[in-house]
Amino acid sequence: MINIDMLTNDTTVTLMNGNDRVSTKLPEILEMICTDDELIIESYESKITTATISSIRTSDSKDFLYLKTCCDNTLMLTPDHKIYLPETKEWIRAENMSKGLCVLMSDGSTSEILSTHIVADNTASRVYSLAITPTQCYFANNILVHNES
Repeated sequence: MINIDMLTNDTTVTLMNGNDRVSTKLPEILEMICTDDELIIESYESKITTATISSIRTSDSKDFLYLKTCCDNTLMLTPDHKIYLPETKEWIRAENMSKGLCVLMSDGSTSEILSTHIVADNTASRVYSLAITPTQCYFANNILVHNES
């Protein structure tokens, strides 16, 4: 089985509670989605907006890509997860990210990639994928990612 669009359990996303922004780790969202009617998340559609988490799924993976930006944001995700490049207005797979490319941050700024590297582990780790409607994207550790199904 190939895992696509998966993030590790220490990844945070920003949920909206009225006007309040609440950073929430993915395992907590898994618990919340069973009890809350609607979880609103920060998203992007030509500008920063909100969307709804419609579902979340979990799986296990052994292969990850570690990404670090000049703003000290880090993200661990599966290599095929897509990340948005605002300069070219395109989505690219994490495994194709390289030093010097810029990603869109949740405050609307861009941040340059300082480093990326593949992390291959013999031990499987739990990973999460969020389905977001209607925008299909969200900010993971403040970096805009896509949730292709």
